[in-house]
Amino acid sequence: MLTFALRRALLGIVVLMAVSVMVFAAFRFVPGDIVNQQLADAGAVTPEMIAEKRAQLGLDQPLMTQFARCTMLHSTNE
Repeated sequence: MLTFALRRALLGIVVLMAVSVMVFAAFRFVPGDIVNQQLADAGAVTPEMIAEKRAQLGLDQPLMTQFARCTMLHSTNE
């Protein structure tokens, strides 16, 4: 019975990780750019403003770093 419970718990963790990867990918690869949408009301947008906003949001980091940051923020309800 203990092995069954352990196996189910581990399977649950695997499923949660798979779902989190799929949701992250869905939001990351959707058409459109969140930075351009956020800066659309700012008027004249310079490339420096876009680069600063990307750095502020962590979009200039590698995908694995973005995923880890996203996972940590969601696991702490931030």
